[in-house]
Amino acid sequence: MRTETATDSLEAFRERLLSVMDRKDHWAWTWFAGGTITRPQLKIHFQQEYAVYVRDFPIFLGRVHGKNPPMTVRKPRLRQRSRISRISFL
Repeated sequence: MRTETATDSLEAFRERLLSVMDRKDHWAWTWFAGGTITRPQLKIHFQQEYAVYVRDFPIFLGRVHGKNPPMTVRKPRLRQRSRISRISFL
């Protein structure tokens, strides 16, 4: 009899998460697929999506779970904040 490993559990979680994402109905999808949005508008949209989902998502998850994000995520953000602070001070 085979027992479930941590890898199996992670894979099962990933599949459940992806199935939820597959069911998502984005309000603007018909606009994206229909060609009514210009390239500059798409660029702005994807930059905003990146800022929210790629850059900040680990931080969001950390807050949800009541923990800090991993140091590999925090260090670049701390450097970025430090750089912005110095620039705004000048």
